[in-house]
Amino acid sequence: MKFEAINKKFTEAVMEWLAKGYHINTASMGGSQGELGRIDLTDGTEVIRIFVGSFTERDNGFLEGVELVAGRVTSKIEPDSDSDFYTIWNQNLEVFNRERFYIVGERRSNKWYGSKEEARAASELALKRYCAKLNYTSWMLGAKAGKIVLGKVRKHRGCSRAKASEIRVEKRVYDNKVHYIAHYEDKSFQLA
Repeated sequence: MKFEAINKKFTEAVMEWLAKGYHINTASMGGSQGELGRIDLTDGTEVIRIFVGSFTERDNGFLEGVELVAGRVTSKIEPDSDSDFYTIWNQNLEVFNRERFYIVGERRSNKWYGSKEEARAASELALKRYCAKLNYTSWMLGAKAGKIVLGKVRKHRGCSRAKASEIRVEKRVYDNKVHYIAHYEDKSFQLA
């Protein structure tokens, strides 16, 4: 599912409430709470807010997405008032409909959305691929290597007083390439 489909669902939800006799209440639409899009509707007695916002779940892993929420405003607000000092807080809505769309794929500026199960499976697959990529072997080189890279390490900020005996040099091989990494105190430098 692409974001266009979520936009269509947002429009359908708004149209449903417009068909029930509600109309747009612009007085309460100022300000922003991070939502991607929102609209406030009123029938003259109550205000309904429908919005699309982003969310993050950190319960089992890290899942992100967008949600379509429709809720009734519970705070004191005057529908169709021309004063715009009323703020409707999204977290205080009496939510009666919430639909979540989880990010299952992403490339450049495009994202694909699906169910929670699809997102969890995609996340596990991405982690598995990442771990397979980071398969490398490494070993520490002797004290002579510290003397060789001493000049390079001293060029970095905060390392001008480095001593060869304090520098550890690691040789890593991954992606069939050799990389040398110098470690000094809490800093690490990849050497060309």
